Formats: sequence, structure tokens, C-alpha cells
Amino acid sequence: MQLNTQAAMLKTPNKKDWTLQEDEIMLDCRRKHGLNFDKVSEMVGGGRSAESCRSHWYNYLHPKIDPGDWSTKEDKMLVDWVNIHGENKWCNAYTQFNNKTKGQVKNRWTKVLRPMLQSKGQDKYSFNMLTDIR
Repeated sequence: MQLNTQAAMLKTPNKKDWTLQEDEIMLDCRRKHGLNFDKVSEMVGGGRSAESCRSHWYNYLHPKIDPGDWSTKEDKMLVDWVNIHGENKWCNAYTQFNNKTKGQVKNRWTKVLRPMLQSKGQDKYSFNMLTDIR
């Protein structure tokens, strides 16, 4: 019975969320070693790969990322961008927004703005429709 307990303790859990401790280690390692994600993954440990560390850095920890609320101006820019370019070019869309990641831009559209605007029942969207909803 004790062997099973020890084996369970040695298993690396299936990690999904990063902990604050891992973030702190990663930030400290980044200061010491730069963007060497192989070294960062060694220091973070817990089975985090260099690829996972790189992704976490560029999508969550990079100092230029703004995790805060979207401004009215940014919402208007996104509605206008989608009307011109469509909904499937997120690689290009996020470059229009300072301090927002591709994921932030796509999620803002698909989870917030599009559902609000679709409630008005129109194919093309205008920012005026959005301000009426708010």
C-alpha cells in the first residue's frame, strides 16, 4: 500500500494552470537568463516544457501585455477590423492593438462583442449597435 502512495506522489499532475510560484520563478529566471526557454523550463520544473514556458511568457507574462479592460476605442477598432477583414485572420488582427495578444483579440470578439452584436440580428456590425447595447 505504501508503494502505491509513493508512486502517486512521484507522478507529475496534469498541469493546466500556472501557479504564482511558477510565474515568479519564470520571471526571475527570465531576468537572469534572458529568453532561453530551455533553461527557464529547467528552473520552473514540474514537467513544464520549453515550448510551454515560451507560450506562457508571450501570452501572459510579457511586460507589454495589458491584461486590463478593453477601452471603447479598442472595441470600436475591433468591430471595424472584423467588418473589413472578416473573423478568421487573428494573426493579423492583433497587430492593430498595442499590448493585446492574438488570444485576447480573438476572445474579445468571439466571447463578448460578436454575441452582443448578434443579439441585434444583423450580419454586418456597427459600433453604434454596440454602444446601444451597453
